Amino acid sequence: MHHNNLIRAWSYSNTNYFLLAQIIREATGNYFYQELRNRFFAPLAMNTIATPSFESISSPVAHVWMDLNGDGVNDDAHNFYINYLSLNSAAGAAGGYFATPTDVTRWMRTYMRGDILSAATMSEAKTTVAAPGLPSTTYGLGLMRKFFAGYEGFGHGGDLAYAASSWYFPLRDLSITVFTNDSKNNSWTLVPVITVLLKTYNNYLATLTGTSELANNQLELQTFPNPFVDDLQVRFAGLEHYKQFEIVLCNTLGQKVVAKQFSNPGQSENILSLSGLSHIPGGIYLVSLYADGNPVATKRVVRL
Repeated sequence: MHHNNLIRAWSYSNTNYFLLAQIIREATGNYFYQELRNRFFAPLAMNTIATPSFESISSPVAHVWMDLNGDGVNDDAHNFYINYLSLNSAAGAAGGYFATPTDVTRWMRTYMRGDILSAATMSEAKTTVAAPGLPSTTYGLGLMRKFFAGYEGFGHGGDLAYAASSWYFPLRDLSITVFTNDSKNNSWTLVPVITVLLKTYNNYLATLTGTSELANNQLELQTFPNPFVDDLQVRFAGLEHYKQFEIVLCNTLGQKVVAKQFSNPGQSENILSLSGLSHIPGGIYLVSLYADGNPVATKRVVRL
């Protein structure tokens, strides 16, 4: 009897993003970039994210510099590049976005914290396999996993004359994004800059005084869904050495509405659930995590 072993392999391809764009068009009647803007970018006030091949850009654009005549010297290629729609539209739903580093950083942090998708979906996206040809990097669903100065990071780079590199570090709940408009540099040349900025941030944290170990090192809470109706999941990592957790839900007056204690199983990542919340009034609430009686983090949530 022969047994076929399942082999998980990796190969880069944009095909499924193109197919997804067609599915979005058929299902909603809108183009993918319209749905992304309506569902995510506009509600999150990320107003600089746009696809110039398909929609207009009202904000100023950093000019890209390229060697247009082959003399080895970069030229201001803005007028050439911004009108090169056949090139810019080739990425389709797989890329070709313009944005500021601020909005990309905010998007990466919001997405990677689990504020948009379920914990199960995010876990699947972050399940990575070896990616031949990528230095010290594994690959998940549209995400790379790589370590910077000993810290686990999830992110991606992009290259189309411009280059970008954006990464999220779960242990710090921190996103760092670097752009360049020099076409001689690709996204991999930006990785050392990410490392330096992460080290700079860590050095800054080390200078803080009067900051507890919990406040200095742990994640903010990740909540799903938010807004919620009856159930609320609270997710966090890095507190495996503590014995007892408590989740407290308070209203904006500071009055405790719900509180629940959990014994810590010693896992590096925990997902705690509050249920039976449909009886509380709609509005804004604060969900707080306590570890062995010490406050760790608080996050605002909304009850529909």
